[in-house]
Amino acid sequence: MKNLMLVIGMLCMICLSCANTGNQAEQTDSIATNVQEKPQNLVKQLLINDDDWQKRVVDFEYDESGRLVAVSTTYNAGAESEFTEKATVTYGNGTIVCEGPKEKLTLTLDAEGFVIKKEWITEDTVTVAAYEYNSGKLSARGDADCGNKYLWDGDNISKMTAVLCVEDGNWYDTIEYKYSDVVRPNVDILAFSDMFGGFPTVESVAPKGLVSKYMPSEIKGSNYNSDGAMTRVLLLTHKYITDDAGRITDIKYYRCSFDIASGSKEETNVTVKVVY
Repeated sequence: MKNLMLVIGMLCMICLSCANTGNQAEQTDSIATNVQEKPQNLVKQLLINDDDWQKRVVDFEYDESGRLVAVSTTYNAGAESEFTEKATVTYGNGTIVCEGPKEKLTLTLDAEGFVIKKEWITEDTVTVAAYEYNSGKLSARGDADCGNKYLWDGDNISKMTAVLCVEDGNWYDTIEYKYSDVVRPNVDILAFSDMFGGFPTVESVAPKGLVSKYMPSEIKGSNYNSDGAMTRVLLLTHKYITDDAGRITDIKYYRCSFDIASGSKEETNVTVKVVY
């Protein structure tokens, strides 16, 4: 279940790539320096209420170019047990490094700014994955046998199939998406709103070719065991409130996980306030 949640959290992918880069002014004879225009409508904070967890607050920091440089997540906000974890983002020459208290993510980019490799180090595991693209859009992540495959419908990811290779056989996940007409902001706000989402996502620091243009209205995930039998279904539905500028101000989403073998169902309602 955690694997599926992590996958989903990472794939509520959902993109306005141009918002992350400024436009370079054309140089003339009288101008000796380049001028960059800062991206507009950067998400500064998320206020999250989750049935399963106490209140959380996620704060974002940016550099002068509008690039995400830090994410601070306050758990149990307002309670005696409140605590904060911070992750930083460092941009190098063809690399991006995200580092937090318990994990480190290193991305390698090609000359055009596409992620071609990631190395994710947690307390007890190291995961390395390669990225492949078709016509500038993500088509595969992982190795030839174990990894994710992506299908696109225009500017949006329509389906993702994941293969998890383990000692007792391969397990499979499929995730299918339906979309709203609301454009994705500069960071993956659904991934950061998830219970496992306090760490910067690949899609938020290097979204080129990785994420959908619009926000999902429905995400359906299905788990299959090595025999091909469905074991669990996960459904998420999203409703958005926007302001006059079309920016998301509030999100209401419902999460339902159903275990086929036991017949048990877990339901969660989440509300998110988005601050710019």
